[in-house]
Amino acid sequence: MKKLFFRNLCLIFQSLTTIAFCALIVYGFFSALEEGVPLFDISLRLGPSFAHLVISFALAVMVYHYLRTTFGSDAQLMPFLLLLLSLLELRVYPPCYRYTQALPLSMAQTARLYQIILLAAILISMECMLYQTEINVKRINTGILIACAVSLLVGMAVPLSPNTVIFLKGAYIGALTMRVAILVLGCIGLLILFCSVFQENVSKETIIKCVAYTMNIIALVLLAFPYGVIRDGIVFLFELASLAILMLVARSRRIWA
Repeated sequence: MKKLFFRNLCLIFQSLTTIAFCALIVYGFFSALEEGVPLFDISLRLGPSFAHLVISFALAVMVYHYLRTTFGSDAQLMPFLLLLLSLLELRVYPPCYRYTQALPLSMAQTARLYQIILLAAILISMECMLYQTEINVKRINTGILIACAVSLLVGMAVPLSPNTVIFLKGAYIGALTMRVAILVLGCIGLLILFCSVFQENVSKETIIKCVAYTMNIIALVLLAFPYGVIRDGIVFLFELASLAILMLVARSRRIWA
């Protein structure tokens, strides 16, 4: 019952997050048009985030509707990870703020929230890989709490650099030490993938899902660095591929209807 409640709670919050950020993107889109920003530039900046929100929510609905088990990383970690991925679209807040100048959060608050959510998303992605064959409920729940606590403590302690022209193009991690730490976490994620491949009696589905989570981690690591068109394109491709693989693999498993 508690696990089902957590899944329901994640879906409700993700629904609200998706609606809020989609509304923000549409508002920022038309505000930018009024400011004379070229349509192509606005679409290139805000379009990938809008698509990612919709796809993440579609996968969350699939998890909620089709998943028949309440154990394992699919049931306990994936709903929370998808919520964090939607919350990470906070990265479009600075450019929308730049176009409108009428939004409640300051850039300092945005930067603080962004680095907390980004770190939590990376840690939960790593846990999704580690707990692929884990059914110990207490360990998974403890892992979620530890990831949230570490993200909150580190995110609150790391200094910010939000008042820059680069940050207004898109949220990123301003502190170099924090970016290096996130890069190290990304390397650890690759190491986990390498170890999972050489486990005994590992299934193809587990390997493929670990590859998907690794692609997601790579995208998250790139989001720690300043915005750029090439960076954003690579991030979107990795995010899209990761979500598509998770959809296809999870849909084909026996625990799905």
